[in-house]
Amino acid sequence: PISEYSVVLRLDTRDIAYEDSIRDAVDWWENACGYKAAYVPDAALLPLDSLWYSFHQNLSTDEIIKECKQAKLLGMKSVIIDDGWQTDDSNRGYAYCGDWNASKNKIQDMRELTEQIHALDMKVILWFSVPYMGICSKSYNKFSHMLLNGPAPDETVFILDPRYGQVREYLTNIYEKAVLEWDLDGLKLDFLDSFYLTEKSRLPDPERDTESLEAAIDMLMEDIIRRVRAIKQDILIEFRHSYIGPGMRRYGNILRVTDCPMDALKNRGDIINLRLTSGRTAVHSDMLMWNNEASAETAALQLCCVLYGVPQISMRLDQLSQEHKDMIRFYLGFWLTYRDVLLNGQLYANNPESNYSLV
Repeated sequence: PISEYSVVLRLDTRDIAYEDSIRDAVDWWENACGYKAAYVPDAALLPLDSLWYSFHQNLSTDEIIKECKQAKLLGMKSVIIDDGWQTDDSNRGYAYCGDWNASKNKIQDMRELTEQIHALDMKVILWFSVPYMGICSKSYNKFSHMLLNGPAPDETVFILDPRYGQVREYLTNIYEKAVLEWDLDGLKLDFLDSFYLTEKSRLPDPERDTESLEAAIDMLMEDIIRRVRAIKQDILIEFRHSYIGPGMRRYGNILRVTDCPMDALKNRGDIINLRLTSGRTAVHSDMLMWNNEASAETAALQLCCVLYGVPQISMRLDQLSQEHKDMIRFYLGFWLTYRDVLLNGQLYANNPESNYSLV
């Protein structure tokens, strides 16, 4: 427990545009406060295909390759293989999280799948739920006393406690091994906002090497990033909007709008919020989806609203009409042509109280 602390409160009283004040604050975080942002490779700044809304947990090697071939033709440069690759269970729960072995019924050889995607000249990013340890995991018993919120009856998944060195080493080894053995280009590290203290986990335990949960998360992220960057210096690390800030920008080089499927206006507003506060870190849209039966003009609204960030698309491309495919190809082509302006130009967004009426 601490007995005292101090803060610095920054007040900007200049008569300047609010965007410029925020930009200066971001510069202050990075330089005066020591929150140096992670390196952003070019691959983080290119459109990608996310398989979450389009496939959910119904993945297979053949379907992923078929999807990637379509995505490449339409202008996408990477693919995110999301939840489902690690389990045969399709109940959308996390009881089987924790071991992180590929389901042989879905992906028979993850390294071979990665090689096939690389042969298409696309990058591969793999999803992991960082904090979760499910009761169906083979590792559960080993860590059942190192949980923030359990064990508890009638619960199937718990949150690992990173204040234990064994937990941090276990998680770091998983990602290091995955990048090394499967030749991954990136990691989608999900649910980092799920770490929280309970009455039980506030009690002291001499096995822990820190009592601060915040410090432990920092230690975990430092270990992960250092070890995976030793394998691939330009590795992609995606975080979601709900756990993004100057501290997290030291680790993640892709910051994505949190889930807002089919909500073009929220996607647009949150991209602007993130762009204003994230410096040169890559800001991505939430995965775009729309009604297959909608007009191409209606579907295009989803892309028009995210031009200020990197588009992520999550539609079953083989099920789209030719008109919808042409629309995607057109807008991604437009975006790639003007990418330097859209991502590196000075962003001004008028009237934030009106959902940024002019950007």
